[in-house]
Amino acid sequence: MKTELTEMLGIEYPILCAGMGFVSLPQLVVAVSEAGGLGLLATATLNPEEVREFVREIRARTSRPFGANIALEFETAEANARVLIEEGVPVVNLSLGIRPWIIEAVHAYGGKILSTVTNTRHAQSAQRKGADGLLVTGHEAAGHGGDATTLIVVPLVASAVDLPVIAAGGFSDGRGLAAALVLGAEGISMGTRFALSRESPMHDRVKDFAYGISELDTIYTDRIDGAGTRFLKTERVDAMARSMSPLEALRSVAKVKRALRLSWPEVLRAALRGGPDIRKALGQAQIAGNTFEGLMGGDYEQGTVPGGQVVGAIGGAKSCSEIVRDTVSEAEQVLRDRSDSLVGRPPHSVREDG
Repeated sequence: MKTELTEMLGIEYPILCAGMGFVSLPQLVVAVSEAGGLGLLATATLNPEEVREFVREIRARTSRPFGANIALEFETAEANARVLIEEGVPVVNLSLGIRPWIIEAVHAYGGKILSTVTNTRHAQSAQRKGADGLLVTGHEAAGHGGDATTLIVVPLVASAVDLPVIAAGGFSDGRGLAAALVLGAEGISMGTRFALSRESPMHDRVKDFAYGISELDTIYTDRIDGAGTRFLKTERVDAMARSMSPLEALRSVAKVKRALRLSWPEVLRAALRGGPDIRKALGQAQIAGNTFEGLMGGDYEQGTVPGGQVVGAIGGAKSCSEIVRDTVSEAEQVLRDRSDSLVGRPPHSVREDG
């Protein structure tokens, strides 16, 4: 399956694995890229030394294209970006902002920039600043999604820009890929689906929990870190969404230190750079620390687990190669079947009253 996206990135299939903190590590990135898609290394929870180590590990394990995500609000973002540039990573995905200097540096060695956006205004801004493609995230997505649903925002952005659009939020199979292509996208990004794959480092206990829940079992809230974020629904997340306790958030700082492997001076410097909005800083600390406990420690009752509404469509584990293969073959079949079923149909008659 070839689209403008596959041609631009040099990949076989128009499928990306989202750059998910603590989850999109070398084993998952390699598995997706080897399957013909594009794996994105998540760098937000890594320090520069780890980024360099993981980029080199990925290169040692696959000759296929891969990329890396930079969440620009994180403390290590600029240092990590410099490592990606020094290593010449083929695709760099910028989220939670955009930095022209990163775009210029990546373009200088022939790399591509994908900018994550959630609305038309941000999409047009990213195009003006030099992005090569847009990862358009809808309300259904795990983590920080937008307020507009995928069904609405993808075609709006596709019509508003002259860049390849990658649809994100609500995708797990070939029907979704087919729908995205019809909406004007050139491919899809899947987070929750790949997070629940066999190669994902997510704790098996959390995977088993996710396989048994429905599309109604997620919560979208801006009450925790100040930005709209979607999690798998648990009693703890429900309580946090109703009211964030500053004392509880303070207790999470030690978890953040452990999860991000920071020293106490680094924790203090990060807090001071966060500015006067202490509530937001505490909320972000709580998210990072509790997400590590949930995703990697398996304690989803006390931790937090980002998850999209599409979790209700995922009933069990598959390998990344199976996910990519099945998604593409199903999409091709759906597009053929729908085309055949519509050929020769008379147009619907429209009744005019009066």
